[in-house]
Amino acid sequence: MKTLFIFNGVLLIVTFALLQFSVVREEKISPAPLIPVLKGRMADAMAVFDTAQGFPDFTFKTAFDKDVSLADFRGQWVVLNFWATWCPPCLVEMPSLQGLQDKIGGQGVHVVAVSLDRNMNGEKLRQFMKTKSFGAVSGYYDADGAVMRSLSLKGLPTTYVLAPNGQAFSVFEGDADRGSPDAIAFVESLIR
Repeated sequence: MKTLFIFNGVLLIVTFALLQFSVVREEKISPAPLIPVLKGRMADAMAVFDTAQGFPDFTFKTAFDKDVSLADFRGQWVVLNFWATWCPPCLVEMPSLQGLQDKIGGQGVHVVAVSLDRNMNGEKLRQFMKTKSFGAVSGYYDADGAVMRSLSLKGLPTTYVLAPNGQAFSVFEGDADRGSPDAIAFVESLIR
């Protein structure tokens, strides 16, 4: 299990490296450098786009039922995770997402985890967060299904990395240790 977490951390670092070069230098990045690193399920789960992809600017709600738009996070790197309360891998991954936010939040990176549960509302989400001891990172939900209509998600959890301009550069399908020391160190390098 420890090997899997280390492998996921290395994978996240490679992904963020490609993102940094793509955004800062506006060069076309090929996913070819990832091929020797990615194997098995990880290779199937990760997609690094050749060029930045437009991403819908949908609105979702906080655990206190306030509207939030992805545009509210422009100017920051966004690690955008989609999850559900019924999804065991999502629940395993959530503490590492919170750990990532705790380490680097407010430094040009924001971690946002949006629940895609049907019939979710702020009160239900707050209660679930309290029961699982989840932090604020998990405090968002798709109230009207806009996310599900906007994206063709194949499964949960799914995590996109969005550049400060709001464009998507990669998508990862499945859970990973997003709070590993190597992953945090790399994300910190993006914002320097």
